Amino acid sequence: MIVEAAALIVYRRRTGRGVPVPAVASFLGAGIAFVLALRLSAAGAPRDGTAASAFAGVMLVALALHFWHLRHLWHR
Repeated sequence: MIVEAAALIVYRRRTGRGVPVPAVASFLGAGIAFVLALRLSAAGAPRDGTAASAFAGVMLVALALHFWHLRHLWHR
């Protein structure tokens, strides 16, 4: 995901075309947060109180990034 983000950002800066950098950050940031939440879930996070809080926090970050991404889509 980091390589994808870097490639999209470099392409945008060199050509002036492609996905705007904030849209890349919000979309891939949400994806990274979901991957982290999946990793926490696979490790048994929702069963442990402290880890469950970390899982919930990561899911809230993903939600916030999705809202940020939607804002970019609607303000084109």
